[in-house]
Amino acid sequence: MKNGEQIGKSQDAASLIYTTLKKEILNLSIKPGEEVSESSICSRFNASRTPVREAFMRLQNAGLLTTVSYKGSIASLLDYDAIQQVIYMRSIVESAVLSDFIKSITPYQIEELRYRINIQRILVSNDIDIQKFFEADYEFHSIWFSHEKKELLWKIIQRSQFHYSRFRMLDLKDKDHCKDIFDEHVVLFNHIEKKEIDKVSGFINEHLQGGMHRIAERITKDYASYFL
Repeated sequence: MKNGEQIGKSQDAASLIYTTLKKEILNLSIKPGEEVSESSICSRFNASRTPVREAFMRLQNAGLLTTVSYKGSIASLLDYDAIQQVIYMRSIVESAVLSDFIKSITPYQIEELRYRINIQRILVSNDIDIQKFFEADYEFHSIWFSHEKKELLWKIIQRSQFHYSRFRMLDLKDKDHCKDIFDEHVVLFNHIEKKEIDKVSGFINEHLQGGMHRIAERITKDYASYFL
């Protein structure tokens, strides 16, 4: 086998390992603070240490993996202050983008939002798949960023919220919370459809802060070991 082919296979393996572990850390299959050992990942993926170490380095650079002395690598603990700052930033940015969106919203865009609401309604009416609801929530909020051509802002928000994304998964573990979020989306849709721009800013902030209120007590009890 040529050296170029070996390098290519190593890079492919590293990408697969990185993508898989990233997904598992973000959806809490790998919990904050849980050990992720090189040897176990080598065995799991039948890979050498080279692509595993490359994947671990990428995860560390993304803030998802932390090296701890005498312990090895663990899924990074959640940073409560970072979560609050992301919510603060997103609330300001999203309120502005949504206000602009409402000013020029078309009947087609209203129906697009209604369709997204109906998807969520179906999801919360059955045995809730948390990951699917998380994705539906993502798609709903991304609509106004897309139509206002603010996709870069949306990407920046997504890249900066790896703590917040995992925090939201903690919130969604209680499936009743999915229903609460859906109810809030219905209220938000009504504000949008009626073009009630004056009500959007405060509601978006309240909506994004919702998880903080819903699991406030559990943060200091059940989930205390997940946080710095």
